[in-house]
Amino acid sequence: PGYHLKPVGHYSFACQKLSRINVKIYSGEELAVHFPPVLLSLSGEDGYRNNSVTNAGGIFSFEDLFPGSFYLRPLLK
Repeated sequence: PGYHLKPVGHYSFACQKLSRINVKIYSGEELAVHFPPVLLSLSGEDGYRNNSVTNAGGIFSFEDLFPGSFYLRPLLK
């Protein structure tokens, strides 16, 4: 877990470490107040897209991401 292995020869492999983005949403006014679930839209290179919902405390982790640039858009409805 956390790595991508790719065969490059008969007995050879290339290994690439995968990344994670941790998200925690909180109120700037009072840290004890939890947000309701928030929709998180993560998009990246090569058309990558992942829409997920945080838990009631506003926490979520995007895991096993290939290196690159990402754009995170939180949506509270």
